[in-house]
Amino acid sequence: MAERGWIDTKPVTAQMTLRAPRVALVIPAGPDWHLAARRALHAASQVWGGAGFVVVPYEDDGTVHATLLAAVREYDPDYVLRLREDLVGSNEQGNSDAGEVARQAISARCSDYRTATAASIAVPGLGDSRLSFFDAGGASLLTAVASFGEMVSSASVGAASGLNDCLGVAAASTWGQADQPIATDTSDGDEKIRRRAVYAILAGTPPNNIRGVTNLECDDSNLWSDFARTSIGLEAWSLLGPGPTPVLMVWGGSAADFALAMSWDRTYGQGTWIPDSWWSTALMQESVALGLQRVVQRAGDIGRQIVVTSMSLDLDRVQSLLSEVTARIAQAYPGGRAGEGDLSQFRVVAPQSLEFGRSNKWQYTVQGQYATQWSETVTDDGGSLEWETLPPIPAVDLTELRAVKRLSWQVEMSLPEHDIPGTRAVATSALLRRGEPLR
Repeated sequence: MAERGWIDTKPVTAQMTLRAPRVALVIPAGPDWHLAARRALHAASQVWGGAGFVVVPYEDDGTVHATLLAAVREYDPDYVLRLREDLVGSNEQGNSDAGEVARQAISARCSDYRTATAASIAVPGLGDSRLSFFDAGGASLLTAVASFGEMVSSASVGAASGLNDCLGVAAASTWGQADQPIATDTSDGDEKIRRRAVYAILAGTPPNNIRGVTNLECDDSNLWSDFARTSIGLEAWSLLGPGPTPVLMVWGGSAADFALAMSWDRTYGQGTWIPDSWWSTALMQESVALGLQRVVQRAGDIGRQIVVTSMSLDLDRVQSLLSEVTARIAQAYPGGRAGEGDLSQFRVVAPQSLEFGRSNKWQYTVQGQYATQWSETVTDDGGSLEWETLPPIPAVDLTELRAVKRLSWQVEMSLPEHDIPGTRAVATSALLRRGEPLR
């Protein structure tokens, strides 16, 4: 019989964080991927915390690119879901079995993220927290935005329903997509509006006066976006760590290019997608270049390097595009511009060489519940820690959240002074003693 390890009981400082769920939505990467992505983003726009969700494409055989698997693993989703077939609704909806193969592959890749020994964790089964399907506003353990009632009844701006191209996907991933997407492109093809929209998406400015790309005319920067409606009672917190995480630019018009940029953005922030189709006319190139100049400026302001890659273009083409962008910005600002950043510091890397670190991540946390600390007693049995008492019951005092009858959040527990993996998210009901109501 193996000897039992040494046992020690001691007081520690424990920490609890309440946050919105993280969800990976799986879609087919076929020719109709723009519509599938927009429908996934439409579903995310119906759910509390949906602004933080990611979209992951799969190939016809269910394969998910290794780089995307690595990216989603660090995103650390609570749920890996796929749209119901009736929400896809097109001839290119993909094989349902392939979708389940992809979902299981992602789930298996992510399931042991929070454990010390990866080999000890089995692939999640049907009873695991990684659900098989997702129906907008109705999935178990997710809270529908509609639950907030009058708080979300006012107008909000989001992507137009009929913009079925890369710009439509980019608009939906930036501002949300509350309106049901349609397959037929009925959007305004005004080139001036499209150029303004591209600049707004890249530069991070409000979606003013770009109706046709957005669902309504907007000249009020205080107007809610469709994604802002999903963030009631939430605030974005960054988890700082050693060394700065770079800003990532992903060039290319494929589903994988979009997904890589989105995963990086929802995990570390500052992930930018630039479809190569935007680098077309001279005037559109100017909008792209000026938008990217703002990205460079933001990177310089926070002291982060800029890494550039592509899932669909060869690196020589990416380097050529960067040279053209640099020339365009220099042409627009011949005398230079304070704070614009050093344009020579772009670092082009192959996607498989990207480093997905565990530090400097951000997440949507419940306001006031980012880091609740208390004294706890644990038993250390040869390095395995067991809690001796129950943690305190979460006290969510925000009026807008208390008004929702059924609100589901994720709970993360940690011991800040100990180098141990975090726990898997804990269901709200599991934190309560039997028969004790949630207040």
